[in-house]
Amino acid sequence: MLSQKSEQFLVELKLHLMSKGKDEQQIVEVIEELEDHLMQAEAEGKSVDHIVGNSPKKYIKTISNELNTNLRQTIKYVLLAILYLVASSCFSSAIEGEFTLTAKNLSITGAGLFIGIPVLAWLYFKGIPKFYLSNWKFVFVSVFINMLLIAVFVGIHFIVEPFGDGIVYKGSTSFSYSIAILCVVIFILFAFIGKSWLLTAFIVYTISLNLNPLFVKHFSSSENEIALDIGYTLTLTALMGFVFGLYIYRDKKNSSV
Repeated sequence: MLSQKSEQFLVELKLHLMSKGKDEQQIVEVIEELEDHLMQAEAEGKSVDHIVGNSPKKYIKTISNELNTNLRQTIKYVLLAILYLVASSCFSSAIEGEFTLTAKNLSITGAGLFIGIPVLAWLYFKGIPKFYLSNWKFVFVSVFINMLLIAVFVGIHFIVEPFGDGIVYKGSTSFSYSIAILCVVIFILFAFIGKSWLLTAFIVYTISLNLNPLFVKHFSSSENEIALDIGYTLTLTALMGFVFGLYIYRDKKNSSV
């Protein structure tokens, strides 16, 4: 079992290499090799500094420079993220049989692409190492990140609201359902490639979030529509943040065995 300092270092190294688009297989090999070295060093009473020196950041940068950057892999994940975002923005209206492209939802999708994804990536790669060793802090930060992203999209929604819907395209009912099926296919593909129950949970979260308009339409009156809408969204977001924190906690527990 590794010390907390060694675990912290391995997490920082792994996320740094991932953020730089390094080859997945090489990352796995490097982490496993270093983990063995660290366990051996600690068994001999030595600290992580014996392996990485006095500057872990410099050591991480050195390893990063030695590994290959897998551009094809990076492009694949970026395209998948874009497809997922587009499917998420289209699914809600499509499942109602009223697929419509408006200036508003195009603005929100664009904001998600150029603001939401980069912010989420930055928080993920920079935030996890800082709170990784504190379970409850990490769960709290996970929930906070999800809430923050929702707040950003809500803010963008109110910013573009005065400009009206500005319908760009409106599809027929049959076309709308075809788009809904295509969105589900994208969600399944995303989960299959990710091969993670966390991604599956995130997809369930996305689908549930997109069913919000149907939920509000059938279970609310005009007086409490906004309150129910916000309550539904915040509840789902908090649950997703908790699931994300639980995933990291289990990952830590398994890696320490």
